[in-house]
Amino acid sequence: MEPIYEKTKQKEDRLLRISRMLFDYKNNILPPWQPLQRDPRTCCHHHLHEKIELLYFIEGTVIFRIDGVPYTCNPGDFLIVNPFEPHSGVTSPECDIVRYYAFNLDCNLLKKLPVTRLSELFDPLLSGSAAYPHTLPATDPTGKIIRAELEAILATVQTRNAELYQIASVCRIFAALGDPIVAPSGGGTRSADFVRRCILYIQSNDPRAVSLEAISRSFSYNKAYFTTLFRKHFGVPFTDFLNRYKIENAHALIRGGNRNLSEVAQRSGFNYYAYFFRKFKEVSGMTPGEYVTYCDRLEKK
Repeated sequence: MEPIYEKTKQKEDRLLRISRMLFDYKNNILPPWQPLQRDPRTCCHHHLHEKIELLYFIEGTVIFRIDGVPYTCNPGDFLIVNPFEPHSGVTSPECDIVRYYAFNLDCNLLKKLPVTRLSELFDPLLSGSAAYPHTLPATDPTGKIIRAELEAILATVQTRNAELYQIASVCRIFAALGDPIVAPSGGGTRSADFVRRCILYIQSNDPRAVSLEAISRSFSYNKAYFTTLFRKHFGVPFTDFLNRYKIENAHALIRGGNRNLSEVAQRSGFNYYAYFFRKFKEVSGMTPGEYVTYCDRLEKK
């Protein structure tokens, strides 16, 4: 049986991470975290990141929201999510099966490639002064080029020279996409400044030292105002976002080979293992030990 949720075997510092998503509602084949979602049709929880994400839809219909704007995606369609754009997705009630791929491209790593053109593209994307259009229909000629490159990446992902193939394909993808659209008057294409500052603060500080009080103080806001502003831009309370961020760090440590769960909890920002255990299960849909078993099983494939 095809894996229901698989991240390809890649180091955490790879420029490209691929997730294959399968939702088979008729046979109750779902990702391990999905049953915990409030909406049983949720296929992508509300989140954001500093990567650019290409979503390629294979089967079924998905309604994705980017910054609150809905996009209906059908087989063959692409969706482009720019850095720091909040997004989420739900599957159509009429669909028994939904399949799609998520290609996450690390802009900061891509900027380091010896390709001047890429640096010129990603600086405005990361600053929020420019963005790619979100939709890319199946009939779009650019979509055909990108589809061919993504399928080439999938075909070579486990080969010895996979990273070289990926770099070549990524360069061709962005050559096909062309320049991102610059916002009028040089302003941001969205409320990206607040989002970027929040992400930067969380990433640049010891996770055990990050708190609502500390981050509010860094913005010179009172907690009530910061809480309201954060929820407006991120779609979730600050504490929920922070816990999910910490658990995603724990996922990365475990995928990277760390099997000392007490150490994983500490390095992820949790002072108490019991609290880490509870939040891990809430976010992941499985216990830390079950996630270790899950990752070990993927490694053997």
